[in-house]
Amino acid sequence: MTYTHKCAVEACTRRVPSEMLMCRRHWFMVPKDLRDRVWAGYRRGTDAEYDVAVAAAVDAVRICEASKR
Repeated sequence: MTYTHKCAVEACTRRVPSEMLMCRRHWFMVPKDLRDRVWAGYRRGTDAEYDVAVAAAVDAVRICEASKR
């Protein structure tokens, strides 16, 4: 497995494979229905719907982490 980019969560420095958006820890902070939307958009290819789902997933992690403080 080749690690090609960093996790999509800004503060995270973990590297992830090209087919993954974020590291495992952050990915499972995203609600399942939103993870499904990200995967569906990824399989179709990058489009506006995928971009919206990615932004929502990153926001979900930010909210989850803020609530733990």
